[in-house]
Amino acid sequence: MALVVICGQPCSGKSTAALCLAEALQGVEPRPTVRLIDESSLHLDRNQSYANMTVEKNLRGVLRSEVDRSLTKDSIVIVDSLNSIKGYRYELWCLARAAGIRYCVLYCDTDEDHCRGWNSERQQKGEPTYDDRINNSFGYSGRAMCVD
Repeated sequence: MALVVICGQPCSGKSTAALCLAEALQGVEPRPTVRLIDESSLHLDRNQSYANMTVEKNLRGVLRSEVDRSLTKDSIVIVDSLNSIKGYRYELWCLARAAGIRYCVLYCDTDEDHCRGWNSERQQKGEPTYDDRINNSFGYSGRAMCVD
């Protein structure tokens, strides 16, 4: 049916958007099979997964393989990860095209200050957060980060 790739900077509301979308799709008739693919579904820690370029490249490979295995004509696959590299999103588009399904990108356009604030709130609650090194490495550049 479709591949939905969610992108945006760390702590911009991507996971919340993914869960809301998955929940909304469960209420549609006929009920599609919805698969949410993210780091935690693969038992990976987000801070370790983005610690350096080699580990991040391996993470993208694991995510891509999982997406490839999950794509079917009767399922909706939601990829909830940073997905900040245009070439990687193109690879996912190629997988969707090869499977004969639709593809869309959902960009969470959130102000950098809000992202940092939400990350701090999560840290105070004891919830999983992004390490400051990861936030700093993405260097917010507005919409240019994820526009295809």
